[in-house]
Amino acid sequence: MTNGLKKIKKATMAEMIIDQILTMIEEGKFRPGEKLPSEKELAEILCVSRPTLREAMRSLMTMGLIEIRCGDGTYLNDSVKLISEHFKNTHLLKRFSFNELIDTRLLLEPQLAMLAAQNATPEDLDALEKAYGRIADSMEVSPLEFHSTDLEFHMAIAACSKNRFMTEMLRAIEDLLVMMNLSTDVSPDIRVQSITSSRKIVDAIKAGDGELAKAIMYDHVADTGQNIRRNY
Repeated sequence: MTNGLKKIKKATMAEMIIDQILTMIEEGKFRPGEKLPSEKELAEILCVSRPTLREAMRSLMTMGLIEIRCGDGTYLNDSVKLISEHFKNTHLLKRFSFNELIDTRLLLEPQLAMLAAQNATPEDLDALEKAYGRIADSMEVSPLEFHSTDLEFHMAIAACSKNRFMTEMLRAIEDLLVMMNLSTDVSPDIRVQSITSSRKIVDAIKAGDGELAKAIMYDHVADTGQNIRRNY
């Protein structure tokens, strides 16, 4: 089952591990619902450290492609539709540029933030505060965990907007955002910048100031886009 996996250089780290495993899924060498090789076996096959492999597996779990069962092992999700959707997103990420995705976020997310300030309920605001709390505690986590937590925060804002269609639009590019952000530098300065602007967005939404929330969100997404463009 594992013969199709190729050894990769350590320098490629988690992203190449993910690509390799996803290729195996696409080729049918790993099937929906199937148990994957153990962490030790995969690390030996790929010639990578186990911590690096764990980061890659956490990313696959964030994408919804695998399920890690405590005390049992790691299983490929049994939803063929979910897997095919992921590969559709992978194709889209290759087809469209990072600039196009960033521009889409700049159109969509500031509007969601403005609507959130207008429509959020007390329960929504409580959920938003909890999502921000996870962002505020993310200074020491891995880049993958940081980006995943940031995405949860943005989805919490979308939920506050009460615009189900726009929320689904954002959810539709969720995998693209995770894959795109995996390559983004998350230095301490960038994390502080993100946490600080996230706090300002929350405060503007709680104050009911839609225009301010919209403006801060625009700058927040633009800064993220600038970091991505710097890497590419």
